[in-house]
Amino acid sequence: MTQRARTILIVAVVAVVVIVAGVVAITFTSSGDDPDSASATTVAAQLGKVTVTGEPLPQGEAPDDPDVGAKVPTISGVDYTGKPVSIEPGTDGPMMIVVMAHWCPHCNAEVPKLVEWQQSGKVPAGLQVVGISTAVRDNAPNYPPGSWITDTMKWPWPVIADDEEQTAAIAVGTTGYPFVMFVDAKGSLMFRVAAELSIAVIQQLADQAAAT
Repeated sequence: MTQRARTILIVAVVAVVVIVAGVVAITFTSSGDDPDSASATTVAAQLGKVTVTGEPLPQGEAPDDPDVGAKVPTISGVDYTGKPVSIEPGTDGPMMIVVMAHWCPHCNAEVPKLVEWQQSGKVPAGLQVVGISTAVRDNAPNYPPGSWITDTMKWPWPVIADDEEQTAAIAVGTTGYPFVMFVDAKGSLMFRVAAELSIAVIQQLADQAAAT
């Protein structure tokens, strides 16, 4: 079976799982269009500086994502301590990217499962995992996001602090939160969806990405 055939098969399997379970996610909205978005002066310390190299991906997700196989852009930014963090598809090997928002209840359900998965030792060797923390709201739960991701969630992987325009989230075509995405070793999109996924499904996708 070819790599493309294996990818199509696993996407089909995951799509069925997502449809049966129900897609549990909050629809993506840009901060600028959100009436509940935080004021720039209040959230300035929780925003990063983001640079995108390459063409941002249009919005999309499984099961009918037309951009599977497309080149994923490079995203450079910083974490909440100011440390540089980069997503460099095709350079850092296969990747899992997780887009999340501190106030999103589905993110608060999904992220602890991912942390437990990391602690279990079952994350495939060579799979890079990076988070994008986005859509900051100072009038929403779990603010500030820097404390949420580090102290509350205890996220063990690098995380990019998105900017006010949600540049990083937009660059990967985010449609909702949480948004889970897999990229192969050549830097091409394999799978993405806005949903809470079971760890069994995450494991399937991670193993598939790690095999590229």
